[in-house]
Amino acid sequence: MRRMSLRLAPSRWRRLRVLLVVGLALVAVATAHIGRGWTTESNADRGVALATKLLPTIYARPMNDLHAEVQPRTARREGDCRVAARWTDDDGSKRRASLTVDVNREEIRTYVGPPLTDLPDPSSDGRLKTAEQFARAHLGPFTDATQLVSEKQSMDVLFMYTWANVLPSGAWTGDWWSVEVDTNPKAGGVHAFIQQHAPRCVTEDEVKLSRDDAIEAARKALRRDGGGTQAVEVLETRLVLSSPNSPTQGPVWHVTFSEAGAARRGFQIDGITGKVLRP
Repeated sequence: MRRMSLRLAPSRWRRLRVLLVVGLALVAVATAHIGRGWTTESNADRGVALATKLLPTIYARPMNDLHAEVQPRTARREGDCRVAARWTDDDGSKRRASLTVDVNREEIRTYVGPPLTDLPDPSSDGRLKTAEQFARAHLGPFTDATQLVSEKQSMDVLFMYTWANVLPSGAWTGDWWSVEVDTNPKAGGVHAFIQQHAPRCVTEDEVKLSRDDAIEAARKALRRDGGGTQAVEVLETRLVLSSPNSPTQGPVWHVTFSEAGAARRGFQIDGITGKVLRP
């Protein structure tokens, strides 16, 4: 029997090597994402099932022909699944919403879509009452440490309220949630929310970086990004004891600057190592 030999031109060998390297790289990336629990096939199925189950519990009206599907964008956090939902109201109105489902906690972490509530009173007190009633019913947990930490207005008709669990020192535990109220007369009510839970219990003893050191680390990052050439003012510093953006789910300093002639710039600094974190 004659032996067959395969001889390829050098250019073809180079192409094969390139294809092999690219293929191995793609496999490694896919494996890493599966290991980190991002939107795998299992998470996608669970996310869709949870969205279909949970959405009717927060929507004030019947949802007919509810359909949910995974959005093509990759989830940014472990256990998250991005879902698009559509349904029909009793009056025939077609509705669509975008949400993030935390498959580990089995809850909706973010929502943007049609109003989830009515808005009986569009006054300042009425807006806050509507937002807080919704938050207490579906978000939280509200405790003795819970404070209303922010009220912001945008686009004339949108008002966002943020609550957080805050220690006597001023540090946030990592539990916070925001509710946005739309005051549009034709579609007023809670139309968006986001909630974040502390990934783990962290004490202030774990914080190794002082506030001043965090500000200095943020200033250096600002200069590396080409900023800091004008007068810079520190607008806010906030310590979050347990943040999902920390590699150890530990403490993170949030530092916000205002630079003359420029927009606000925010940085997140690891409260243990002092490294600048990607938001």
